[in-house]
Amino acid sequence: MINTVLIPTDFTIEMEDLLSCVGELKNSGLKKVILLHVVDIHKSQGLAPMFERNAKKKIESYANIARELELETEALVVVGDVRRTIADIADRENADAIIMGATTKGFIQGKLPGRTTEYIARSSKNTSG
Repeated sequence: MINTVLIPTDFTIEMEDLLSCVGELKNSGLKKVILLHVVDIHKSQGLAPMFERNAKKKIESYANIARELELETEALVVVGDVRRTIADIADRENADAIIMGATTKGFIQGKLPGRTTEYIARSSKNTSG
């Protein structure tokens, strides 16, 4: 049974669609949602504090959706390496599942997991990938 899910977000339209699935999971026993945005330390350069502030505002609007469903909700914004941070937080929070969207382009790429998704599947202790 899935009690706790980690949902990494990059604030795309696809992410909003993904959030609509949370209600269905609640009907299956979901208790807690952890929303996570990682400010990429490698790409943000000296702008990480600004990106972090903006992300905290955005992630709260997502958290309110989960709270309206009466789910325990945690919203995190972390500066770090995206792949490693997602895997580390999933393990630290004992997430039963990581729900990630993929925004690849093209027919063939759309059938394959993205690099981040593949890394998480291989490295997180809580996956069977």
